[in-house]
Amino acid sequence: MIRKSRKERNAWNGYVRSVFLRYIINHPEVNQASYFPPYFQSELKILDGYSYARKLLKKGYLTRGNKDILLLSDQGRRAIKDEYLRFFDAATPYVTFSEYIAEREQMNAQESAEVIMLSVLLKKIKVLKSQNNYIAVKDVHLDVAQLYEQVGVPEKAMYHYLVSLYYDVSGLEYYDELILYAKGKHERKRAEKEFVGICIRPQVMQGLRRMNEAYDPRMIHEIFVREQININLCPEGRLQTLAAELCSGAYDFNEWRAYFEKNYRSILRSSEGYRGKKSEQSRP
Repeated sequence: MIRKSRKERNAWNGYVRSVFLRYIINHPEVNQASYFPPYFQSELKILDGYSYARKLLKKGYLTRGNKDILLLSDQGRRAIKDEYLRFFDAATPYVTFSEYIAEREQMNAQESAEVIMLSVLLKKIKVLKSQNNYIAVKDVHLDVAQLYEQVGVPEKAMYHYLVSLYYDVSGLEYYDELILYAKGKHERKRAEKEFVGICIRPQVMQGLRRMNEAYDPRMIHEIFVREQININLCPEGRLQTLAAELCSGAYDFNEWRAYFEKNYRSILRSSEGYRGKKSEQSRP
């Protein structure tokens, strides 16, 4: 187990304290015996909200009002760090607080929490790609898109929303089934049943709609050059059409569902000549 330095422990304690104290501000009826949300334990490592509140009371960050309602003292209000709250609000399972602090130490101290998070996430994409973890890659691209939107960089936000779309409609979730079918381990009927459609995440659709003025079809070509995977149910030209429809609000779910199913079945047909071969296939 790696021991944290005093500086790291102080930063973590300040982070946990800031999030807890903001919760008290936003929930004015909370007392020491109140129910606290599960993320206190899972994300902040506060195992017992009652004990933690008592600790803050002793240290002067909280006071008691009528009916033992918890209130922030002046010291408590001064202790809340906006930077830590912004990290918490932008938090992603792909960036730990320790990674955030380490990145902040390497960057200009004046950078915002969002910019620091972006730096960590962009590096994380490279690592995840090297691990062939493309499900995580598409999640991180969405995180990046939303952060670029928050800091007011629409062109970069649009690009990463489009990368997220590229992965959403690629058919990655069917890759294993298609390989098993090509190897002769699954029958056609089973492989066809596995297809239940393509899911474009609502956050991607909404982001493209909001950032529609930044859309440039040339971004799609760049994505196909940079983000090469071994399965794709939506070639470049069709992805340009899909992106334009999503940006304009003209997207037709049923039309595109039929299109993706047709392409999936087409891949099954083209796999007929490879069925039963034992050659190893690389991951996407």
